[in-house]
Amino acid sequence: MQIPMIHKGYYLLCRTITDAYISPKLMGISTLIEDINDEIEELTLQNFHFDINKTSIFKKGALLIIKEPYLQYESEDKKNVIIRVDSPSDVVFVDETEHDSL
Repeated sequence: MQIPMIHKGYYLLCRTITDAYISPKLMGISTLIEDINDEIEELTLQNFHFDINKTSIFKKGALLIIKEPYLQYESEDKKNVIIRVDSPSDVVFVDETEHDSL
């Protein structure tokens, strides 16, 4: 994927490899994800309005599909890359029982 760019018409299949946490720096919910090529990136979810401590969808091991992933630099120094999701409708939480059909 290219940086910075919204990858229109594409999706990213990934799994969370950490529990989600509130990121004051990025003003959202963050977690680390791993894609099918074993690449690891930070995922930041904006505008998700619920308590991450009371839900299991952001726990380690959750399988996600991210629609039109937006890859951007975390800051102006361009050292770190994040995948940013601004709309909850751009994330599909995949039921593990459906994993084989992907």
